[in-house]
Order: sequence, then C-alpha cells, then structure tokens
Amino acid sequence: MKVTGFSFISNVNRRTIYFLLIILALSRFFYLNYINWTNGELCTGKGGIQYGYDAYRYLDGAERVINHQKFIEDESKYTGYIFLIAFVKTAGMDLSFVLIMQLIFALLASLALYDIGKSITKSKAAGLLAAGFYLINPFITQWHLFIHTESFYSSMLTISTWTIYKAVIKNNLKFYIISLIIISYTALIRPNGLIIFPIFFCFAIIAQKINLKIKIISVASIIITFFLILIYVPVFSNNVKVLETHDLLLKGEIIWGHKESQLDMPKETASENNYSKLGFMYILKHPITVTKLAIHRVAAELLPIYRPWNSTKFIIRFLLWMLPAYILSLIGAVFLRRNIGISIIMSIIISHLFIIACTYSDQEFRFLMYILPLIYLMGVFGLYEVYKKILKYYFKTEKY
Repeated sequence: MKVTGFSFISNVNRRTIYFLLIILALSRFFYLNYINWTNGELCTGKGGIQYGYDAYRYLDGAERVINHQKFIEDESKYTGYIFLIAFVKTAGMDLSFVLIMQLIFALLASLALYDIGKSITKSKAAGLLAAGFYLINPFITQWHLFIHTESFYSSMLTISTWTIYKAVIKNNLKFYIISLIIISYTALIRPNGLIIFPIFFCFAIIAQKINLKIKIISVASIIITFFLILIYVPVFSNNVKVLETHDLLLKGEIIWGHKESQLDMPKETASENNYSKLGFMYILKHPITVTKLAIHRVAAELLPIYRPWNSTKFIIRFLLWMLPAYILSLIGAVFLRRNIGISIIMSIIISHLFIIACTYSDQEFRFLMYILPLIYLMGVFGLYEVYKKILKYYFKTEKY
C-alpha cells in the first residue's frame, strides 16, 4: 500500500486541516507583529517602529534621493531599500507604511515557500508547513518592524529563489527574464544579493539539453568570471572594499566589533588598496588558518556561541527553534539531493554562509535571518521524508 502525505485522510477532513493550518499560521503571524508593535516584546522592548544601528543610513539615503543629492559613504550599496523608503515618504506616508510593505512581502514570501514546498513534495501539507513555520518563527518575525534591510531582503531572497526554481522548471525565456529582474532588485537591497547572479546563470545552463562537458565548462566559467569581476571591476570590488575583507582576516574577526572572540592570524602588510584582491591573496597564502576562521564565523552565526551577553533563556529558545530545523534540513538535503529545486535552495543557503565565512558573523544573528526561511523549507522536506518513511514502515507491518 502506497501512502504519501495525508492520503489516508478523507478529502473533507484534509481540507479542514489545511484551513486550520492557514488560520493558525496567519493568526500567530499577526499576533507576533502586534505585540512587537505595542511593546516590542520580541526585539527592543519598546513599541512602534524599530530602529537599529544602520537605520540612519537608509533614512539619510532616502532624504538624499528626495532632495536630489548624491549618496555618501556606502549608502549606494542599499539603493533598493533606500528608494522604497523614499517612495513612501514622497507619497506623503509615514515610515509605518514601510513596515506594512515589509509585512506584505513577508506574506508573499510565504506563498513562494508554499509553492516550492508543494511542487517538490507534491504535498499541499508540506507547502503549508513551510509557509507556516516561516510566518510564526519569532527570530524572523522580530525584524519585520525594523527600518532595516533584514526583513525585506530575506523576503526578496526567498522570492528570488522561487523565481529561479520556476524558471528552471519551466525552462522558458519569459520566466528567466522575470527571474533576472527580481534578482537584480534583490541585489540592490543588499550587496549580498550579488551572489545570486552566478547561481541563476549556472542553473539556467544546467537546465538546458546540452552536452554534459559543455555544462561543466560553462558553470565553471560563470563561477570564475563572477569572482574575477568582484576582484577587478571597481563598481563591484568597492562592495568588498566597504567590508574591508582583508582587514577582517588580519584581525581574525568572528563577530563584528567583539575583540574577545577574535582568532590570532598571520600578520602581513597591505601593499595596495584592492581589498578583495588582498583578501583573495591572503586566503591563498594561509588556507588552513583562514578555513579555521571561516568555520568559527559560520558556527557563530548558526549557534549562540561567543556571545556571553545572551541569556540562558534566549539560548534555550534559540536551540529549540534552530537545532531541529538544522537536523531536518540535512535529512531533506540527503533524501532529495537529486532534485534540482533542492540544489537551487542549498546553493542559495551555502552561498550566503560563504559570505559570512569571508566576512564576519553578526551579534544579533541578522545574517542568519536572510536564509532562515530557506533553512526551514529544507527542514520541512526533511520532516516530510521522515514522515513518509514512518508511514511506509507502519503500513508495511500492519494490516488494514
């Protein structure tokens, strides 16, 4: 007897379950945002619009757009978000409408997760769980009411992943163009989005019916070209320069601004101002030490370590939410490794962890927020596969 999903439940009861899952997820989503708005329970402890350390950059940038002035410092790296704020202010609305936009895009991202989940597993239940876990996760929800790129970028990254998946599955020029437009805007929100471009082009090549050797050469060429562009083309290398990757390597920076967690690294004198090139050369000279630093950075972003300021209550909550997702994600990746959708999702996740490995971890887990929706999507795949294995074993050993 073949059993998948909720096939042993009647259609009427199944629809009821789906409806209840949707109501539960949406209710919890709006409730979490409500308590954040009223008293900031999940974030700062203060209600209303939330302002983080980088908020001044986006607000100042928006004022410069409105007044037709040039950007200063690194504001040009976040034009996608700055123009959103400028649009809202130009329309005569206050900043709360920026938050409304972020909530709307979070809901759109949940639809993207639902569609990917349903498409890959052929189960509406899996899709609803993927969307539901995303909507009710407090570590994601806490950022929706901030004047920060975190919520908006995370939503757009999820939507970009969905568009790449749909484009590759459809293998249609129209879908590729739509996907490229959405990816381009995502890259304007944060420089991290640049990493999506080689992923898009690689999977566009993989989807074509051409010789395997040509595919391998093409994919390798795309990846090499991307890194050469980051190193040598000023408009892109400046993004890396802002991060001062080479200096961060020399410092052994794990978590930004916290010297107590820094690793001892080999010292050397900078010979030029191309930070991306210097960083690349430093990695080639000290691969083992740099790899050790990279592992520490990624571990620090994925787990509550090197952060003595975190309370025991926070650490327990964090681990209860994250560890099951991590474990189930790995299970999903193993069982569904041949699915191209899984390859796309894992590429997006790994590429963003790679950025952390090359730069630093954030003290508030902001960089984890970007990929957390996709990690939970992978976790649902793992949960679904475990569920199917249990059902298969159960119906195989029992007679009905």
